[in-house]
Amino acid sequence: MAKKPLEVVVSPTVLQWARESAGWSVEDAAAQLKLDAQVLKGWESGERRPPFAALVSMADEYKRPVAALLLPEPPQEPPPPADFRSLPGQKGRLASDTLLAIRRARRLQGLAGEIMRGFGRPTTTHIAAASLLDDPESIASVERAGLGVSIDEQLGWQNPHGALRRWRASLERENALVFQFTMPLEDCRGFSLADQEPFALVINSSDAIRARIFTLFHEYGHLLLKTPGVCLPELTERHADNLTASAERWCNRFAAALLVPLDALMFPGSRPASGGALGEVVNEESRRLKVSQEVILRRMLDLGAIGRREFDTILQRLRADQRQPKRTGGFVSPVRRAVAERGRLFSSLVLDGLQAGVITYADAADYLSLRLKHLGDVQSLLAA
Repeated sequence: MAKKPLEVVVSPTVLQWARESAGWSVEDAAAQLKLDAQVLKGWESGERRPPFAALVSMADEYKRPVAALLLPEPPQEPPPPADFRSLPGQKGRLASDTLLAIRRARRLQGLAGEIMRGFGRPTTTHIAAASLLDDPESIASVERAGLGVSIDEQLGWQNPHGALRRWRASLERENALVFQFTMPLEDCRGFSLADQEPFALVINSSDAIRARIFTLFHEYGHLLLKTPGVCLPELTERHADNLTASAERWCNRFAAALLVPLDALMFPGSRPASGGALGEVVNEESRRLKVSQEVILRRMLDLGAIGRREFDTILQRLRADQRQPKRTGGFVSPVRRAVAERGRLFSSLVLDGLQAGVITYADAADYLSLRLKHLGDVQSLLAA
């Protein structure tokens, strides 16, 4: 006679919390777990008890430890960042991968703060304050000077990958964490976190490299405005009658102005003609300055070189192309992937914390999602 599966006494509210915080509806979660939705509803209502094997499956799908699903009540967690993807009165729903990225970023942000405090390093991120009443062009000029990146240096970069590394390093020097995680492009281009120190900016590693650079400084703009949140700017930027759209538009103008000061542009003496000539100018300036074509278009709009309707038409086409970024493929080592995701600042903090005795070897491997044998390779990579 077959043994009855071991059933587990769990809190129904904890099961519901775990599913909802992972971004799953009952129907979607049941499909992932290969269950009838009524069975899952029964577990979440307390009418039935889940077998232990099912609890393990739920923990795996919801990206939680099994122990979290055995808690007597849901733990206290900060709410998701403000959602700048929709207009007031509209309710959006973050994708499960985006919610997971937010949880990962918050965990790494908290760990970085703990390590810093462990050996007496300040946790403050050195970012000034701005408001929507400030001219984004002027603020961008001041911030760029503070980051220490000259136009001559920018022109000398070999490719967009090197540009992203340099811009990222300039922000990490300000004690800002910069992470790259995979999220659905149609759901989120990036987000920022400022509810604890050090502050964190997160860009979407599924996006094109040049687009990530723009997103990085769009999120930096949100930190200046003290309005951190989840962004998909194209959904809201054209609606001028609400603060959400105003913040998105300000951050877009700030990012474009910081990346491409007006005196760095090399437009012809007269306005580029529509069609091929305009496209050639946009492509050439994008290539020369290692920024996205969107940034060049924004600067042309600011100069009055193109009108708003023309800008919107071209931008729509460009963003459609960016939804399917070209990938070169190839193997990426676990060490390079870990540092690329977490950034050099966080990775260095882990090694410094290990050397100072603030964390253990097991902690360091866990924080970097690597095996112990790889920690030496991280040191070598950071020293290169």
